[in-house]
Amino acid sequence: MRKYFLFCVFIPICLLLFLNLFFFNVNAETMLKIMIWMFMFQWSAYLLHPWFLCLLKDRACLLLGTQRILFLVIFTYIIWIIPQLNIFFFSPGFVWSVFIFFILLALIGHYFVSKMQIPIFNKTTLKEIFIQEVLFQYIFIVFLVLHSLYPDSSWGEKSMDLSLLSYLIRRDYFPIFDNWSPEVVMKYYYWGYYCYAGFLKMLNFSNTIGYTVVAATLPALMVTALYSLFRWASKSRLIGIGGAIFLVCSSNWAAFYLHLINFPKDHFWFSARVFESELFAEFPFWSFIFKDLHPHVFTYPLTIALLSCLFLVNDPYIKSKKMLQGVFYLILSILWGALIGFNGWDFLIYSVVIILFVLLDKQIYINYQLLFFLLLLFGLMIVSYLPMLQMLRTGGSIDFGFVWEQLNHFGNYYLYLGNWINIISLIMLFLFFYNYKQRISFRLNIWMAFPITLVTVIFFQIISKKMISVDVSLFCLIAMLIINVLWALRGKLPYHATFSFKLLLVALMFIFLAEHFYFMDRINTIFKTLNNVWIWLAMTAVILLRLPVRIMKSQWKIKNFKYLGWSFLLLIFILTGVAGSIQLGGAFYKLGDQFSLDPLTAYLKWDKGALETINWINKNVSGTPIILEAVGEKPFDLRTLRIAKFTGLPTYVGWPNHVMLRGTAYHVAMNKIKVLETIYNTPDVSMAFRLLRAGAVNYIFIGETEFSRYSPQGLQKFFDSKEYFELVGSFSGSSLFKVRE
Repeated sequence: MRKYFLFCVFIPICLLLFLNLFFFNVNAETMLKIMIWMFMFQWSAYLLHPWFLCLLKDRACLLLGTQRILFLVIFTYIIWIIPQLNIFFFSPGFVWSVFIFFILLALIGHYFVSKMQIPIFNKTTLKEIFIQEVLFQYIFIVFLVLHSLYPDSSWGEKSMDLSLLSYLIRRDYFPIFDNWSPEVVMKYYYWGYYCYAGFLKMLNFSNTIGYTVVAATLPALMVTALYSLFRWASKSRLIGIGGAIFLVCSSNWAAFYLHLINFPKDHFWFSARVFESELFAEFPFWSFIFKDLHPHVFTYPLTIALLSCLFLVNDPYIKSKKMLQGVFYLILSILWGALIGFNGWDFLIYSVVIILFVLLDKQIYINYQLLFFLLLLFGLMIVSYLPMLQMLRTGGSIDFGFVWEQLNHFGNYYLYLGNWINIISLIMLFLFFYNYKQRISFRLNIWMAFPITLVTVIFFQIISKKMISVDVSLFCLIAMLIINVLWALRGKLPYHATFSFKLLLVALMFIFLAEHFYFMDRINTIFKTLNNVWIWLAMTAVILLRLPVRIMKSQWKIKNFKYLGWSFLLLIFILTGVAGSIQLGGAFYKLGDQFSLDPLTAYLKWDKGALETINWINKNVSGTPIILEAVGEKPFDLRTLRIAKFTGLPTYVGWPNHVMLRGTAYHVAMNKIKVLETIYNTPDVSMAFRLLRAGAVNYIFIGETEFSRYSPQGLQKFFDSKEYFELVGSFSGSSLFKVRE
């Protein structure tokens, strides 16, 4: 225990205090909150751990990362559904009470553990706990340092992300309105923001620094969830630690290649834009250093936990105990249902993934009771999340169809997935030669013969209309046939390999589907699908390393040139991924700015008056009154909506294209833009006042952007008409008015 407190408590605290002097630049109170936040998330796994001990005994410590994610999902559901039913407000006191409830639940669990005489700590479990705690803490701290190098949070859609997180910190009750169109109930998967807003409320965190802290928490959660899966699947700490860190911190092939050819444009931005027609797809490290808090980033750790449960439900140890298999199917259904609130796209994708995995399991065709149990379980989850499903109904039509033109070729996919294609191909080569050496014969795998035949027919239907040499479909076809041959070995494959081949098969199917079909629109189909494919291929590569690593550990000789050459190639591919990440960081971080965790420090160079107004509102205005400020003339206009972004106050209207995606009708959004311009430009005070009252606007901001975009005569009326508008404060050339009752 001394070693634990030294490395998992004392050293992290000292390290945070030391780094604060050079990088974080926050006050003592905020530093204390960051420490509490870190330990709160780190130790949250132990709130469910006693119950896992009752089920898995000493194996429970391997799944601490999964338990941490499961706690977050259940915790979020409780703090969401109770205010939704108007039983309690979404207040700091309520969130704390739910957290204390989980602590009491953990104490009850410990009572049952002691009754069952299950040892909580021994040498092995302490080592596992130590590894996972260290992984969480140091990944969290590393990403805090990285984010402090470039504190600005304005690029891309981060303005929307920060404003929504800030709004939910302010909002204490339901309904949750769209903070960029306040008369419309939010029709957006906002659970990720809601979840972390609850924790930020608990600690009374600054919304801006809180944004950075949340962004550093996500990779830490993902690493520990990955370790849980890799450690269980590979039975190797080396693969667990190395695979988890490498997956989170690795880049795609393009990041390395663009630097290699001295690509003239922005390496960081174009490393994720390697597809035809400006289509793009991210990967975890890109999203994490970009400090993106979009729904797909919130679901990175959640989908890892879901895939872990998908692995565990058919794991031989779990399967041997029927009750355990039922419990993990329950956990799988809970995590799957939560995707409705976290990210609807991932909910659809993983619904298909789960169906495919079930169909590829021959047990389901024999055990009808299991099939009925699964249908009942997943049906209940849908019912549990009905309030969220109802809110997501935007009234828009669902569009889908075929894509025949401007298809991507293999080169596009290699730039995006090349690192994992290289590693998986190397492992497949190893398995082929190893099996040949062992004289293992082949036979047809009946459970794969039908889907392979079906997909082959579909492939050739598409290929017949395209040039084979430029169509990625041919690659998918060949790869899937190779998988089937490997899967058809006469000797029974170990479960980790079976799972890996299934996951690889599913990944290849989704590449084909995303390439030739679209759902809603082509951009999001490629983006949302391939984000997950990148992770699936990475997981496949890491899990499949189990056999080569085991064989080489037992048979390694420096004179064995086959193993030496294979290891050298693997090392080259790993270093390529690491080098790409280093180059991405160099392309992204602007080290000329002051280091800080607070995005507001970067805003000082933009508009000092707006910055002073933001600070005043954050100190003096409570609740969610509506503010009027300049709206963007085009998407991603970063000199607008800055008050709403940094304070969480809902604004009269936000970026039109994003407002429409969240449920506001097109004509309503465009009309609100015209009304806003009329309010600022008209010299008619009574008309402006009527429009403001009709829109329930409480505050009006006039700053540098407003002075440059609207008529001076129209703006002057706010200063002259004190009976209508109260001047709350003047801030370095900017002014904040309150609309009188």
